[in-house]
Amino acid sequence: MTNHDNISTIPCVTSDQIDRLYCFTRKHFVEHYDLQTELVDHLARGIECQWEQNSALTFEEALQAEFKKFGVFGFSDIVAQRQAALQKRYHAFVWQHFKDFFTLPKVLFTISLLAIVAAVLPLFSAYYVESVLGISILLLFLVLFLTIKNKYQLKKTKNEKRWMMEDVIANMGGSAALFYIPIQVFFSTSMFLNLNQFWVNLLIAAFLVSWMLYSYIMIHVIPQKAQSYLQTIYPEYKYIM
Repeated sequence: MTNHDNISTIPCVTSDQIDRLYCFTRKHFVEHYDLQTELVDHLARGIECQWEQNSALTFEEALQAEFKKFGVFGFSDIVAQRQAALQKRYHAFVWQHFKDFFTLPKVLFTISLLAIVAAVLPLFSAYYVESVLGISILLLFLVLFLTIKNKYQLKKTKNEKRWMMEDVIANMGGSAALFYIPIQVFFSTSMFLNLNQFWVNLLIAAFLVSWMLYSYIMIHVIPQKAQSYLQTIYPEYKYIM
């Protein structure tokens, strides 16, 4: 009987205190609602466990004691780990769409695009360097322009709560521009190699087509499917929209 009475007097975290925990996580640089919710749940359970050991602790005392368990960097390590995990998942989405371009019926489009690019390159033989460089720069600016446009459109449609995967989708599209670097490295070195011009054209065309496909996926396909991906990762997302 006595044990039952002791258990019933153990306090539980109230709704007002939950709100305080959300404010606490925001104050400590956790900006995304999904990670805030996970940390709030973790902190609330930790506080209640402390009250089971010592019910005389105030809420703030228990909160500070629980927060110390995260170490000197606070929540920053948790934020970095979650961001890395979601970026890895984002790249898995991109890679899956990229592989689809090498399966029927899309592989026919990919082969056709490769053949067209490879056939067009020799037409600029008199200005080969300038032509490939110009095409690459044009594609680079197109990628950057569409990335900025997608980020602006996402800001207009997003709800008041920030979700980490939402920001990953908005920001990672710009990484397609990084594919410009290996293209230019290969193009520069191929000029000094004793390669048949046909194979040089084909390899450069393959780089350009791969870049175009990856860029298309990052700046168009993934943003178009963003709501579906977010609802898959966060089942509660559609109820908060």
